[in-house]
Amino acid sequence: LDLDVASALPQLDLPPTPEPERYTANDHVTADVSRLMSGETDDRAANLAERLHEIDTRDSEVVTSPGAPPRVPLTEGTDPAQLNEQINEGVTQSRAMRDEAAQAVINGPGPEQAQPIALDEAYPVDELVQPEIVAPEMPTEPQAYLEMGLPPEVQTAFDQQQQAAMENSLAEARTQMDEASAERDQQRAAAVAEAQAQAQEQSEQADEQQRT
Repeated sequence: LDLDVASALPQLDLPPTPEPERYTANDHVTADVSRLMSGETDDRAANLAERLHEIDTRDSEVVTSPGAPPRVPLTEGTDPAQLNEQINEGVTQSRAMRDEAAQAVINGPGPEQAQPIALDEAYPVDELVQPEIVAPEMPTEPQAYLEMGLPPEVQTAFDQQQQAAMENSLAEARTQMDEASAERDQQRAAAVAEAQAQAQEQSEQADEQQRT
């Protein structure tokens, strides 16, 4: 509601305030203070304080009450009942909006179509390609070495001389095995990531279908 309070306020015709007359109730205090300026200091102070307490600060002839308050007519913007009307209109509007929102939910697709899609479905994963590991050819030199029947001290000396070469050969074999294992892990991780991406894409498509 649009309320024009300013135009609804009553215009009161108040009489002009009269000019106050001269206040003479404290004239004797001035004369007493002039007489108290003589004598001892302590006596003057005590007498002066006593006279100051006698100063009258009220004038019974001055009217300080504005009188009885004027009666304000309860019309248009000055009617408090209109506040209750605004409150009732606001409550009614809020309830209407609440009912409209509830009806929109009832008229919606329904809870059976708004359920999230289960993501525990099984998705086929392509068979992992296992890297082909070629078995190394067995060297013939060790067997020929054993068939020579060398004394133990000679074998020990030979092992000491060829230790570095044998360790290098073992390190190369370990490197090949590690590379084959890493390649297999990479292929497996790529297959799992692809399956997860497909599942996410299907979930997004199903969610988009529900929204439309």
